[in-house]
Amino acid sequence: MNTLQYRACVFILFVSLSNVSVAQEDAVPKDTSYWRKGTTLAINLSQTSLTNWNAGGQNAFAYNALSTSFINHEKGKLVYSNSLDMSFGQANIAARGWRKTDDRLYYVSKLSYKKSDKLRYSVYLDMLTQFADGFNYVQSNLIPTEDSAVLVSRFMSRATGTVALGAEYTPFKGMFIFFSPLTMKTTLVGYQPFANAGAFGVRPEYIDKNTGQRVAGKNSLFEPGAMLDMIYKGDLAKNISLQTKLSLFWSYMRKNYTIDGDGILQSDTYVFYKNVDVMWDLALVMKLTKYITSSLTTSLIYDDDINVLRSKYANDQKNPKAIGPAIQFKQVIGLGIQATFKSK
Repeated sequence: MNTLQYRACVFILFVSLSNVSVAQEDAVPKDTSYWRKGTTLAINLSQTSLTNWNAGGQNAFAYNALSTSFINHEKGKLVYSNSLDMSFGQANIAARGWRKTDDRLYYVSKLSYKKSDKLRYSVYLDMLTQFADGFNYVQSNLIPTEDSAVLVSRFMSRATGTVALGAEYTPFKGMFIFFSPLTMKTTLVGYQPFANAGAFGVRPEYIDKNTGQRVAGKNSLFEPGAMLDMIYKGDLAKNISLQTKLSLFWSYMRKNYTIDGDGILQSDTYVFYKNVDVMWDLALVMKLTKYITSSLTTSLIYDDDINVLRSKYANDQKNPKAIGPAIQFKQVIGLGIQATFKSK
């Protein structure tokens, strides 16, 4: 485990334990206590060990650590809510060493004014990034039994932040629908080689046709647009809970850069944008005992600013269609230990 991955695990543990200690403080009398806090900690483990196993296979060990915390304040018609989701996982498969399987740092903050029991006017803010470097493991053409690790993401490369002004509607308990026609989405790419390549939609490196000077890639992208968030939280049965969130973002317009084969910028004009960014998360948790849980989590992402090695071209990487936007999907099934701490 490298230093950054170690720090990620320590950071999750530190923040989680900090929330636990806060949640366990003496409760303020109800007539003056407007704060609600809580933390859920979970760790899933799996291990495979084979000795003289005729059917074949490889030794493996995997873990996935998660922390979900919230701190909310409600007084009169004002509601202030915050949540922080963190996850990090790795798998060690025989001689291939540790490889990342999960990595997320997601913060959401919302300040709302209650117009009625079902309608609120809200200011929304979020930030999404990761802890550790992410690699795409590509099979070597020279040595088929070995992989080459290609760096595709880092901490704050990319990171996205959203600020939105809109309204939230609650049609029934557990369902929240937030719409904002006034949204600003910011994409940050701190790692300069990514920025120079134009990764994640930022303006790439180019040569100024007037001066001949090389201009470094931009480290940020600002997109005005509209967003729609739909969240559902509820219990399907006594020991089965479901939480799902669908986020859609439509950028009204953005700059389009035309760079010729010599790297010279020919034009940069604003164009209307038609594509919609999609992020859909789902978590299904079954509580087996007080601390033992079984869970299914999925994440689906589509963002045409993110180029990936499309799975159907994994063995044909020279194909011009091999790299480009694609639907990203992640599924994690786990059995592990979970504990929840909440303020009274």
